[in-house]
Amino acid sequence: MGAQGLQRRPGERVVSLFAYPNPRLADLLATLAEQPTLLLVCPGAVQAELLQRELPAALRLHALPFVSQDDFDALLWAADLNFVRGEDSFVRAQWAGKPFVWQIYRQEDGAHGPKLDAFLDLYLQDASTELATATRSCWRRWNELEAGPLQLPAAETAAGTASEIAATQALHWRAQLAPQQDLCSQLLSLAHKSS
Repeated sequence: MGAQGLQRRPGERVVSLFAYPNPRLADLLATLAEQPTLLLVCPGAVQAELLQRELPAALRLHALPFVSQDDFDALLWAADLNFVRGEDSFVRAQWAGKPFVWQIYRQEDGAHGPKLDAFLDLYLQDASTELATATRSCWRRWNELEAGPLQLPAAETAAGTASEIAATQALHWRAQLAPQQDLCSQLLSLAHKSS
């Protein structure tokens, strides 16, 4: 956020939004407006749409310019919650170790639904039932795979705030990824074994 000259106001959360056009956008804005939020919106159709809307008072919008990949990574690390799309930003959000919501690329044959669910099964396998249920519902509703109001996890639980629990889950997931060999090394190892 420093490169953009932005400062978080007291009590304000920071949410980044990099999304495909989505009919659930109004639902997301209403949900985010439940608490003061600085919404950092990446360039594209969603940014253009938001610049034409009247936003709830609790939302402060900042339209980002195109940024370098390093600056995009810094944005993901600085935000409290990241909405990402496609594949590359999805992977980068996982490495940021911050709570995120993935908007998977929609496929005509519906294959995106099982792919999203398969990732959630892995990502949430060690999560509490409450966090797993809330996360799965939010992601599926944002991806139009489930009807119902779009909600982020509930505000408080016995274990802490939802944002603290979600942040712990994101860090736990990143820690599980870290010891894995990179794809290139795995492919080289596989090629050596088969020769």
